[in-house]
Amino acid sequence: MPDLFLIFGLPGTGKTTLAKALAESIGARHQNSDGLRTSLGLRGQYDPAHKQVVYNQLRACAINWLREGHDVVIDATFSREDERDSWRNAIQPLGMPVFWIEMKAAESTIEQRVSQKRLDSDADRSVVDHIRDEWTPMTDDHLLLWSDRSSVAELVEQVEDWRGKTNQSGSS
Repeated sequence: MPDLFLIFGLPGTGKTTLAKALAESIGARHQNSDGLRTSLGLRGQYDPAHKQVVYNQLRACAINWLREGHDVVIDATFSREDERDSWRNAIQPLGMPVFWIEMKAAESTIEQRVSQKRLDSDADRSVVDHIRDEWTPMTDDHLLLWSDRSSVAELVEQVEDWRGKTNQSGSS
């Protein structure tokens, strides 16, 4: 049975870096909200309606890949509980494990990262502040990782170890 990894956190915390490395390590399919937003021609459009379009498309993509038998890694902010609930509700009928991974980094690291031009992300300090203001804490069991305290390889190893332990215990 395939697994779904949902990597979330503020902009600049290392979500996409971990997601790409994890997907490569485990042979999973990967998609993120920034890249999808760009491919849909919605770059720079972060209002609730456009964000919902992006998240709906992300979810449809993930479900299709899961049904094809692929492990899937998705990265997005998932800043609000209602966004996470929509994923729980869509995935639950499939009976597939979901691994929520929250990325964090020190403020100085986030500031440094969002001050640099990035391929698909327009997030700057004001976007970070806006998302932080609407943030609701994760209520499900999840793995918390700090991208500025471990190498990418160490982060991937932590996720893979957690996956193994969780799959052995039969819960996610």
